Amino acid sequence: MDKINKIVSTLLGALNGIIAIVMLFVTLITSFNMPSFELGIAVFALGVILTIIACGITAVLRDIKSEITAIRKDLAEK
Repeated sequence: MDKINKIVSTLLGALNGIIAIVMLFVTLITSFNMPSFELGIAVFALGVILTIIACGITAVLRDIKSEITAIRKDLAEK
């Protein structure tokens, strides 16, 4: 079961990066389609902030899971 967890964790990390790139690309396209320059900048800034929050939380949770797994493995060996 541990091999499956590693595969899923690796795929989640890669997928997280792909999702971040797609979210930034959609934000960029949306900001170009705004009627005013100021609104476009605001939409782009909001999109970047939301992308950082969403994908950052996922990355942190993935890292916490790997650290807990490593700590559990070390405790089992002692």
